[in-house]
Amino acid sequence: MKPIISEDLRKRISFAAANGSVIAQDLLTAIKRCRDIKNETDKTINYFDSKRKVSNPESGRKTIRIVVTCCRKDLSNKSFPDYGNPQAPYFPENRSEISVHDFAALFKSVREKNYDDPDWVYYDSAMRLASKVKFRIGTTMADFIKAYDASNYIGLSESSQSTLHGSCMRYEETTRNAADYYVNFAGAKILIGETQEGEVVSRAVLWENVSVKDFQEPISFIDRTYTAFDGFLLSAMRREALKAGFLWRKTANDFSTKQNFTPMQDTKLTREAGCDGEGIFNFNAESNYLLNVFKAVPAHRLHKKGCPYCDTMSFLLYRQEQCQLIIANSALFGEKVARLDNTGGYGMPYGHICPVCGAVHNSDKDLCNLCDSLFYEDTIFGRVAKGNSVTYKGKSVPAALFKNKKPIPPFNAYIAIKRICQVNFSL
Repeated sequence: MKPIISEDLRKRISFAAANGSVIAQDLLTAIKRCRDIKNETDKTINYFDSKRKVSNPESGRKTIRIVVTCCRKDLSNKSFPDYGNPQAPYFPENRSEISVHDFAALFKSVREKNYDDPDWVYYDSAMRLASKVKFRIGTTMADFIKAYDASNYIGLSESSQSTLHGSCMRYEETTRNAADYYVNFAGAKILIGETQEGEVVSRAVLWENVSVKDFQEPISFIDRTYTAFDGFLLSAMRREALKAGFLWRKTANDFSTKQNFTPMQDTKLTREAGCDGEGIFNFNAESNYLLNVFKAVPAHRLHKKGCPYCDTMSFLLYRQEQCQLIIANSALFGEKVARLDNTGGYGMPYGHICPVCGAVHNSDKDLCNLCDSLFYEDTIFGRVAKGNSVTYKGKSVPAALFKNKKPIPPFNAYIAIKRICQVNFSL
């Protein structure tokens, strides 16, 4: 008898195949070619269906796994109590459960292939999601909000440790600040995985044209990936990023190893003059390398407030000579003015940038001590300003902060830091 497989199980296998599982793809072929299930296995087994095993951990998130139910009874045996009843295979007392792995192994062509363990993990994970995943790259605040806001997440996950459902940025205000920061300050993109119904199942920030210490060419990489089904979506997201031209990924999918990177295909970079090993350097696919990377910011000057918890580019630095702010994965490139790894939606300041001269200082005043003495003085009537002032966005500020009616670079940097780190900053 041909294998009798429920519509639900067929759909799951088809979706797993469409989502990149090589085992599911081979299984579909094996099922299509099979004329008699008894020729594939020595067991009396048929009438296959899928069954969802859903649990509710204390966190309230539903986790799901899939088993295959089947009938192992010899329906042709006249001594079988339900002999002759066409519904006999579906009586609960006549059904058994097997794993999706054991179901696939029933078919000889699948059983005899030497799949790697990651292939089986991918297949098991992909079987849990009854939908084709659509991937897209977003560039707008609306795209980031869709990817970050927990109200858009799928209601199921592979485990109670879902990195997507456990994200510290999933709340309304932190989502808003993450979107504002990435689009209007950092100039990053977002890779989103969605079901056919539009539920978010995965997301990852994409960084383009990021400078690398000691090398001439920039790189583009996919940052830490958050998914509801790690077993297959982690590698699927990386595959999509590679297709879009992002050749690098973080070696470990975490927040702690900020400098470890892995190329997803062989690539080359040219060392800067004066560096050890000057010339072309070959990077081998799936090998681990230590890279210090940075990007000049702001990419746009429309940022209003806050920042997300940044897994990799978590240092905000300042180069006084160039009056330049940069974000980086290490503190090698300038003076540290803020850390961008706070879960509250705002950065943590390390120092002030004087809006007049650009010096980084730790005074309790906004201006450095020297500039403060030039523009303010203490009198018996209190502290008063010296020199001319102008009104900027409703606030009185020293006229020296402007040139040709535009804010000078140190003042712009000062404003940028305040917007990232100060909750109620209004300029």
